[in-house]
Amino acid sequence: MPDHPRLLAYGLLAGLGVPATDWADSVLPAPGRFLEVCFQHGCASTATVPLEEEVLAELSRIFAPAGDAARERAAIARGIATLERYVGSRTGTDRDRGGTFPGAFRQGQMDCIDESTNTTRYLRLFARQGWLRRHAVAVPATRLPIPVGWWPHTTAVVTELSTGTAYAVDSWFEANGQPPHIVDLDTWRGGWKPPKVDP
Repeated sequence: MPDHPRLLAYGLLAGLGVPATDWADSVLPAPGRFLEVCFQHGCASTATVPLEEEVLAELSRIFAPAGDAARERAAIARGIATLERYVGSRTGTDRDRGGTFPGAFRQGQMDCIDESTNTTRYLRLFARQGWLRRHAVAVPATRLPIPVGWWPHTTAVVTELSTGTAYAVDSWFEANGQPPHIVDLDTWRGGWKPPKVDP
């Protein structure tokens, strides 16, 4: 259990999910191809990043071969990673480390509110561009700390159109520019975490 009161407060606020939903729903990618992103725990800081044609072309190529829902989810993961690297180099969030506490409160670090908010915005950009044909973007979801042993946690969500299955698109576990984990939402709500990899 972290002993720093600010860390505890951020962890509890993150579990409510309200900031992520508010930010993600109220700030969509602008028609003029500017993207607003947030960082620094609970979206305390924001930046507006111009979407250059080069990155849009790269994203378009990523989604071009997505011939079924599983491949589209794989393209979503690659697309999120691509945008994270692009945005990170322009905002300082390329220093973000996986999780919240390893890099807590240093410049450019994100918690799950920042991550789920930005990922939802990226997903809505993909939808606006017409790249999501087999999924709809849903509001972020939050799991509460039951059973005791893990913190409240929020993620972006997509829903597969043909089956109605919801998937967590969780970029919080990994450092900036790494693909998010895409896991069915029921499994994620049960406390799912990526398997540990031996060094």
